[in-house]
Amino acid sequence: MTILDLVRIIRTNLKLLLLSMLLGIVVAAGYTLTRPVEYQATSTAQIMAGASNDASAAMVNQQLANQRSGAYAQLASGSGVADRVVALSKGARLAW
Repeated sequence: MTILDLVRIIRTNLKLLLLSMLLGIVVAAGYTLTRPVEYQATSTAQIMAGASNDASAAMVNQQLANQRSGAYAQLASGSGVADRVVALSKGARLAW
């Protein structure tokens, strides 16, 4: 098969190729437009509890920070925060 054979085949089936391509674009656009909009976000935080000069105080501060991080994670992932974000973003584009 040469390039000329390929061009001849494409010319012969050009209408079918264009129709298939148009149908694919229409189906893809329809699928995309009917999907619900879904947003997802992630975040990270660093929690520090005090400054220290010795190892024992640093270990206590680290334990305190770990305890606080669990509480903060529960607060941040609660429905109250999600409801507030939804209420604040109605009709507005968020640019953070």
